[in-house]
Amino acid sequence: MRIWQNGEMVADTIARPSLQDRGFTLGDGLFETLRFEGGEIPGLERHRARLTRSCAVLGFENPFDRYDLAQAARTLCFEHNLAQAALRLTISRGEMARGLAPARTENAQVWMTASPLAPPPDSVSLGLVSICRNSTSPASVHKTLSYTDGLQARRMADGMGADMALMRDEAGRLASADCANLFWRREGQWFTPSEACGILPGTMRARVLEERGVIEGEYPLEDLLAADRITLTNALMGEVEVSRIVGVG
Repeated sequence: MRIWQNGEMVADTIARPSLQDRGFTLGDGLFETLRFEGGEIPGLERHRARLTRSCAVLGFENPFDRYDLAQAARTLCFEHNLAQAALRLTISRGEMARGLAPARTENAQVWMTASPLAPPPDSVSLGLVSICRNSTSPASVHKTLSYTDGLQARRMADGMGADMALMRDEAGRLASADCANLFWRREGQWFTPSEACGILPGTMRARVLEERGVIEGEYPLEDLLAADRITLTNALMGEVEVSRIVGVG
């Protein structure tokens, strides 16, 4: 298997971070999950805008400024004979001395991998978990390599017999699923939690906001339970129906 790394195609046995890489030791990095189909990345400009914002806040060099990532995706998918693919773009601060001191940016490493794109599910179930999205944390509002909260929330949901976790923020407001944004409809009106609730501003979420009259706000769980339709969105699965919610009483 070959991987795109820092502008070149290399074997996966070579494209491995060092044990001193800050992405490995501290989770000091960012990533994007991209859908590839028809030779293009749908919503590429939304991904670019989100990553540009995150790089500016967290002090990373933006890989879009150095590389043609759309062409990298085409090269990678052609080599793996994938007409449709799930792409993972990973950025790490790179190899540096141990410690939490402010880090340089010139050692940043960039990887892109491709996997076959799985078909989206017909629907998903949600399990309400106690782990919260922290509205003050960069790990909530940026797509960082520090993903412990989402992983543990998914484990809890799995133990409840649900497909994904339903998460609130630290103030008890509705936030999102563990890896998807949340929408619901009631009496013809669509709603979604605002960015103040510790959500990741998803690229599919941005598309839905552009195409549909959605009211963003700060909502309690009871509003969701009163909905006549609930959906989740992310870049890979698009928009999917929620079939049930468990753990709500």
